[in-house]
Amino acid sequence: MTKSSRSLRTRLLVSFVALSFGVLALAGAITFLLARATAREAALDDLRETAAEVERQGEEALAITARAAQAKQVPGEPPPTQRQIAARTLTQIRKILRLADARLVFLEEDGQIAEIPELTTPVTAADGSATEPDQDSDAFTLPPELTVDDLDTQALLEGTAQEGTAASQVFVAVPLDLATSLPEISVLVLTKDVKTNLGRGAPFFLVAAALTLIAAVLVSLWLARRLARPLAALEQTARSLAGGDFSARVDIGAHSDIELAALASTLNDMAVQLERSRG
Repeated sequence: MTKSSRSLRTRLLVSFVALSFGVLALAGAITFLLARATAREAALDDLRETAAEVERQGEEALAITARAAQAKQVPGEPPPTQRQIAARTLTQIRKILRLADARLVFLEEDGQIAEIPELTTPVTAADGSATEPDQDSDAFTLPPELTVDDLDTQALLEGTAQEGTAASQVFVAVPLDLATSLPEISVLVLTKDVKTNLGRGAPFFLVAAALTLIAAVLVSLWLARRLARPLAALEQTARSLAGGDFSARVDIGAHSDIELAALASTLNDMAVQLERSRG
């Protein structure tokens, strides 16, 4: 086999294998993006449902707190202060937040996170005794993965919920009307990891990719040989004719492609005409 034919076969083989590898890589990338987008939307759906449930439970807790405060009101004593009502409200909400793995932050009018004194200082009860501040103050701070820059505080202040992505997590921020005794805007914040679960299927995908590449190499070898062999025969016949051997003919074969068969037939006709001319 000639050098040019071997070079063509090599180029065809490399091209087919590279194309197969590119198709596999593109399919893998598309699969990953689709799986991640699906997992992200599923995580957001879970967060939306959790936010709605927390809001419902918070409203119920507020109603219970208000009824309890009214029932404990002693005639002749001053009613609970706004700060005391806020502390009781936050205590009830904290329990709900802990169960839902959620956070509740408070926004000031300038969009900054407000510091609530009820979380850090003792509260004086009506009888003059001091209660301990809320020890689980993390429930009223942003998650470590989020910063105030990740939130559209202006939209939250206007009452518009927000969804987004921070690092490898998705989050939902929903303005709530829970702590009505506080002047700040209450914002419920929930976060969740986006898990595509592709790690478990990665070994199977790698095995399938390896088998596909092997099949692609075998098919590429067959195609390269099928295309290069008739071209090599055409080249050999043309060299023989150029050397003066007008009896050389191309063996078209029964499985040659139409285009290559037509080219071989034309070359054979030319050889016949040259042989006749010399005779």
